[in-house]
Amino acid sequence: MESYEIKLRDLAKVSVVLDGLVSAGANQVNNLGLQIENPDELMAQARQLAIDNARKKAEALEDQIDIKLGRVVNFSENAGGYPMPMYAYGMKGEGMGGGGGPDVSLGQNDVVVNITITYQIR
Repeated sequence: MESYEIKLRDLAKVSVVLDGLVSAGANQVNNLGLQIENPDELMAQARQLAIDNARKKAEALEDQIDIKLGRVVNFSENAGGYPMPMYAYGMKGEGMGGGGGPDVSLGQNDVVVNITITYQIR
């Protein structure tokens, strides 16, 4: 039994490639998964957006509760990672000798960074 690993960047071609594998005689497709290619870059962008959002909220609170923010005294981040979901797929024409490769249901990965910033109040 032979096995191969394929990295495909054009998601529009996933079903075509899988159909070609089935047509060439492959009878098993295992561990089909879609992943974010540059997760560190996306995490950095998400972190910066979270920091900017936290700063805007803190500055709005200055006026609302009549305080002055001082320096940052604590920062924490919960990035919990990014999902690496496995996507379900089904064969066309159920049963043996079906009608070609599987339909791949594409999804969406969300990169989430939650931060907490604690400011000194002056």
